[in-house]
Amino acid sequence: MIRRLSILTLLFCLFIQEVFGQNQLQDLKLREEVSNYGQAEVIIPYPGRESIDIITRNVSITSVNGEKVYITLSPANVNWFTGQRFSYSIVQRSETKGIISSKDINQAMDWQSYPSYSDYISIMQNFAANYPSICDLDTIGTSIMAGWYWSLRFLIM
Repeated sequence: MIRRLSILTLLFCLFIQEVFGQNQLQDLKLREEVSNYGQAEVIIPYPGRESIDIITRNVSITSVNGEKVYITLSPANVNWFTGQRFSYSIVQRSETKGIISSKDINQAMDWQSYPSYSDYISIMQNFAANYPSICDLDTIGTSIMAGWYWSLRFLIM
C-alpha cells in the first residue's frame, strides 16, 4: 500500500513538474516576443463574462471570436498576464506583412498591406468625397521632388 502511494506521489510530482515546466517555457517565449517586437498577440479560451471584465481592465482585448479571445500584450502587462496562469497560445507573427504592398485600392482598404502613394491619395479623396460633412481634403504645399503634399482633416462634431 505504501509502495503504491509512493509511486502515485512520484508520478504526480513528475506530472506537475512537466506541466509547470511547459508553462514556464511558454511564458519565457512570450516575454521574448514582447521584448523583441514591443508586443505579442495571444489567444485564450473564452473564460466567461465576469473574467472578460477583469481581463480587459489589465490587457488589451483585440477581439472575441466564438470561444477564443485575442489579446495584445505589451511590456507593461505581460507580467500580469503570465501571473494569471491562463491557458494560451502565442499567435505567430507574420514576417512578410511589412513588405507587402497593396496591388489596388480595394486591397489597400482591407488594411492588411501597405498602400502605395497613389493609393493613399485615392483613399483620402474617397474619404473627402464620401464624408464631406466630417472630412476635408486640402493641399498644404508642393515639392519639386515629391509633388503635392496633402492634408486630410476629420472634423469632430
